[in-house]
Amino acid sequence: GEELYFDYYGCADCDDTYSYWGTPEMMRDFGFVDNYPQNWIFLKQNISLYIYEEDDYLYAWWDEESHKPNAQQKQYLKYNLDRLLIMGDGYELYFNNTKDNAVIPSNEWNTIIQYYQAVVDALETVLEEAGEE
Repeated sequence: GEELYFDYYGCADCDDTYSYWGTPEMMRDFGFVDNYPQNWIFLKQNISLYIYEEDDYLYAWWDEESHKPNAQQKQYLKYNLDRLLIMGDGYELYFNNTKDNAVIPSNEWNTIIQYYQAVVDALETVLEEAGEE
């Protein structure tokens, strides 16, 4: 059969969710990482963007209402990227040492890793396109 497609972002009954609901909320509410394009919103930092894939390369896109991150916003994104990369060094060690008697089922672990990689990819793409300082 064909792949079913549902646009969670274009929900007619969901009021204004597109302005505050993106890939992290999709993971939280439905338990999966959405395909590209992905919507990333950091409300407290006033950052809103889309990550899309074209020819196996990731790009960031800002709409007319948002803007490329300023210096303070880029600092926030870089801090969190660095923190995630440090954390990532330990997750493979943890999984490799516990996969035979894992507390976390492998399908859940795979979803966690998929989300982790999506966040890292998004932050790296944004910083690259915004001109990391």
